[in-house]
Amino acid sequence: MSYPAPYAPASPREIRAAELASAAAAVAAQHAARHDRDGSFPVEGLAALAESGYLRLVTREGASVSEMVLGSLALAKGDASLGLVVAMLNAKIRKKEKIKKK
Repeated sequence: MSYPAPYAPASPREIRAAELASAAAAVAAQHAARHDRDGSFPVEGLAALAESGYLRLVTREGASVSEMVLGSLALAKGDASLGLVVAMLNAKIRKKEKIKKK
């Protein structure tokens, strides 16, 4: 998958995040039209993210903002709804982390 500059993954962790998200996006893309048509939740893509370790990267390994952005970009290329769901999850996690630090 190619990214427009300056959004290309540079570090090994950014590359890993983009690869994990791209793999899940390929799964999600197979179901995206149906979910859009039915207004249903993109469970297949979310399951693929969980199975791949991407969600662990975000929740337990403390993904950087750039890793999360690159992951969301990759997800949106397969299923925009899944990209949005995960971006919102990431924002919620970051907000919770900020509150804990105070």
